[in-house]
Amino acid sequence: MAKEGLLATTLWFEQVEANYSAPKARLDSLRIMRDIGISVMPVSNPRNINSQLRVAYGSGDVVSFVQYPLKPWFNITDEDFSTPYKVAEQIMVASTKTVLILHDIKHLQATMFDKVVSSGLIARIEAFERFLFSSVDAVICHSSPMSAYLESEFGLRNVVSIVLFDYLCSNAVPFANPAETNDFVFAGYLGRNKRSLVRRLSESFDTLRRGLDLYGPDFDFPQLKSSLIRYMGSVHPDLLPSFLAHRYLAGIIWDELNENQRTYYRLIAPHKASAYLAAGLPIVAPRDTYIGDFVSDHSIGFSIDDLSHIGRLDDLLGAVDFETLRRMQIKVRNGHHLKEAIKKVLE
Repeated sequence: MAKEGLLATTLWFEQVEANYSAPKARLDSLRIMRDIGISVMPVSNPRNINSQLRVAYGSGDVVSFVQYPLKPWFNITDEDFSTPYKVAEQIMVASTKTVLILHDIKHLQATMFDKVVSSGLIARIEAFERFLFSSVDAVICHSSPMSAYLESEFGLRNVVSIVLFDYLCSNAVPFANPAETNDFVFAGYLGRNKRSLVRRLSESFDTLRRGLDLYGPDFDFPQLKSSLIRYMGSVHPDLLPSFLAHRYLAGIIWDELNENQRTYYRLIAPHKASAYLAAGLPIVAPRDTYIGDFVSDHSIGFSIDDLSHIGRLDDLLGAVDFETLRRMQIKVRNGHHLKEAIKKVLE
């Protein structure tokens, strides 16, 4: 994959395996890079990355792939940003070329969703991101609108978009086909701060007399009043597509968005979209968001303005292009998007 004489490595800073989807994208990126011959170098101490690379690879040219945010040394609630700066500087010194795999723009995410983070801390996060993004040699992000944002707001020039997150599966999943069911599924984090969303979903689907199954960790809803709404538990994200395949009419992407939050959703490809695609499910998503436009443009689902519109989808879902859906299912399950992006940055 790398040019002759150029060693490629990915720096890995964390140990995570859980029934949470949050680390899934990072772990999949690691696995995809390993599968195409990029070595993995675990980093336990951010202060000696340079010496670790030299011991491992000698004095040869090295291209380092780094996933952002820099976990575990970056947390949006931290007041002290000295360690992330030191980690970033060490990586740049140690590498001939540095490629950032961008999972989130944290200052935007904090601005839109985190009521606890102060404006001063958000400003420091943005300053760090401007330093880091402008210091690396290339950035791989997960949507074309995010690529455009990085180019216009950060002045970046070498940005590659992967279109969607990949979603590797550890077991066989049937190919996409219309399901013989009228039920829908929502998969995602279901903790205390999602109570309002769960209540809204429950009320909407109960009114429509449609079944909705919920999957996700930290479920914190004392009682679901409708027998049509069922909590199915938390499933390891590698296994989730096999639980969803052929069991649901479509997967739901939804949140209670204000206009500022919708602005963020116009940039991002939610990871759960890739989980649904890996399972071969059509997707229902909010209109005027990146993923809502994407599924409508490619005829793999529908965008809606309100959950009440779910009741109108029976006929529309008959127009889903399952051949296109199957092609996308294969791509996300095989790591196609990240592989192609890495090929571009190494050309």
